[in-house]
Amino acid sequence: MSDKAKVIVYGASGYTGKLIAEFLGRADIPFIAAGRSRERLEVEMATVPGLKAGNYEVRAIEHHVDALGPPSRGAPW
Repeated sequence: MSDKAKVIVYGASGYTGKLIAEFLGRADIPFIAAGRSRERLEVEMATVPGLKAGNYEVRAIEHHVDALGPPSRGAPW
C-alpha cells in the first residue's frame, strides 16, 4: 500500500488528524497514518467513519527531525 500512498498524516490520532483521515478515506485517497504510538493510531483509526481497510496504513515514527525526513522525501521506511 505504501507505494500508492502520496499523503502522510503525522499526528493522525489527534482531533485534526482524524478529520483529515476521514476526508481522505471518503475521497478514496490512500494515506499513511503516522504518529508516535502505533497502538494509539490503530485504536483511533478504528473510530474514524469512512475509512476502508487497505486504503491506509499505520506507521509509528519517532518524534525528531531525522525520523521525519526520509518518509517525506519518498524514501522507504
